[in-house]
Amino acid sequence: MIKISEIKETIDNIRICTVEKANVRAGAGTEYPKNTNFQLKYGDTLQILKDSIGWIKFKAINDSTGWVKKDLTMAFRDWTWKLEEEKQQKEKEPSKKITYGKITVIENGVNNYGKKLMERLQYLNDVKEITWVEIEKNVVYIGFDPVPADWQLVIRAAALHGNKVIGFGTHVWATYGDREGWRPGDSSYLGEITARHGRIEE
Repeated sequence: MIKISEIKETIDNIRICTVEKANVRAGAGTEYPKNTNFQLKYGDTLQILKDSIGWIKFKAINDSTGWVKKDLTMAFRDWTWKLEEEKQQKEKEPSKKITYGKITVIENGVNNYGKKLMERLQYLNDVKEITWVEIEKNVVYIGFDPVPADWQLVIRAAALHGNKVIGFGTHVWATYGDREGWRPGDSSYLGEITARHGRIEE
């Protein structure tokens, strides 16, 4: 049976390369020759064979050995904490914009509503009077220039298609002019409509 102390000792004996490339030397110092056939890469796992002042002698996964500056590596425990922090930070970051033709997803939302709506509403790219479309979660903004006679039918269809594909209420706003980034309260307002449970809310 493996003892906990043995596992801890093994983990404490592992370091990770934290730079894109690190020179490997024949001894603990820059005066020693570099290994011209082997460099460490970001994320390489190293088993410590010897720890000198500012340098470590290591054995890599491919069984290569050598010396590397210690500050170009990180303890395995610290590395795993770093990865977890980066993962949590990434999850907190706002969704990145996604663009397809005239359509831009400003905020995707946790249920991918934005991306699903973009995929379903791609036909709006072919409506020549539409100059831009922006999607925030389950809300769609459409800009017309010029305003077609059937603009109300266009936003009605968009709301129904959107509601069907995401299974959630979809609200569509319409504006006129090349006013990308328009939001409620700005001028150039045409109208709005909501589809919920497969039908238009009157």
